[in-house]
Amino acid sequence: MGANDYFTLMQQISRRTLVLASYAEKKMPGVIQGNGRT
Repeated sequence: MGANDYFTLMQQISRRTLVLASYAEKKMPGVIQGNGRT
């Protein structure tokens, strides 16, 4: 696997993580920041 493939893979993973994080924020505000809001 080349470095370019690895970079693309990491981009896809981080983008998916961002989508999941924003989705979790909409469902449960404050969970990502850990500021205690419910």
